[in-house]
Amino acid sequence: LNTGDILRAVGSEFTAVNPTLMDAYPIIEVEGTGTLSFGGTELTLTQNTGTTVIDSEMQDAYEGPINRNPYLTMTNGFPVLTAGNNAGTFTGFSAVRIKPRWWML
Repeated sequence: LNTGDILRAVGSEFTAVNPTLMDAYPIIEVEGTGTLSFGGTELTLTQNTGTTVIDSEMQDAYEGPINRNPYLTMTNGFPVLTAGNNAGTFTGFSAVRIKPRWWML
């Protein structure tokens, strides 16, 4: 779905509503360091000098060419957005943007 390809800034408390029945594997961009609870997981990034991309589908975290996986800890793996409401919060990060990647057959 085209609406799933839009990168959107979110506030420190937010809800992403997956309009499909398919699980979605978002791309999350964060600035700074902090903790994000979202999509059934909690992740903490401890080192970041700019914008780190956290790609749930590729299960990878990077800041440009720099691997950030060693500085990323998670409970329950990378975030997955299930059908319906997915509440989230973050602390510490100066900005969080999410591209949900909704899809359907």
